[in-house]
Amino acid sequence: AAGADGNGWYVAILDTGIRASHQAFQNTTVLQACFSAWSQCPNGTDTDTTSPNAAAHFEPPYFSDHGTHVAGIAAGDDPVGPVF
Repeated sequence: AAGADGNGWYVAILDTGIRASHQAFQNTTVLQACFSAWSQCPNGTDTDTTSPNAAAHFEPPYFSDHGTHVAGIAAGDDPVGPVF
């Protein structure tokens, strides 16, 4: 109502990864990086700051959608229902 739309701003989410293909991020710029103490980045290393899916969530049964949920609260656009 005040006219703010978030244009020109970025939000950093430090969490379990993101399912960037989720419908809530279709019109959102998603930049990703991974920093893991256990070589659990999608490319199998401790750090991945260059690939488009650097912060991809783990597939079942080893995944957590918490990062997607939190990112959806901060920057998602899903007018038909909850992000998670």
